[in-house]
Amino acid sequence: MEGLTPSALQDELIEVIKEEVKDLYFENKAGNRVLMQVYAQDIPPKATDTDNVPVPYCVVRILSGKSSFDGRANNPESIRVLVLLGVKNSGKNGSAYEDLFTCMQRIKQRLIERPHTKHFALASDIDWGIDDESPYHYAFGGMDTTWKARQIQREDRFT
Repeated sequence: MEGLTPSALQDELIEVIKEEVKDLYFENKAGNRVLMQVYAQDIPPKATDTDNVPVPYCVVRILSGKSSFDGRANNPESIRVLVLLGVKNSGKNGSAYEDLFTCMQRIKQRLIERPHTKHFALASDIDWGIDDESPYHYAFGGMDTTWKARQIQREDRFT
């Protein structure tokens, strides 16, 4: 199956996440309410050393994968993906974590209700966590997932 690469999974997950957060507004570094930006693999490079993290953000990062050597095995190819999130909320009640949890819940709920994209299927529980040492007004968290893709078929003229 040409085209079913880790990059294709990344692109499909980005579209799923964009759809789930399309009506959620978060505070950016200037204090304005904006939509979350979703990036592949990492946040954009900083223009200068004084730039801050471009909150709000979501990064869909491919971490690793596993391909079975034996094409006859029942183990489909797997791809480990980390979804990283960062938000800011300058409110006096410290609600950046509430914003983070809302965003994470939307994404988790979508993946649990429909555990697939166009060409890939969720193959694991969703492990999630937060950074409990985030600076005030900021909250950072992530979700660790494993996805299955179609097995690459081994060419063997003797079988």
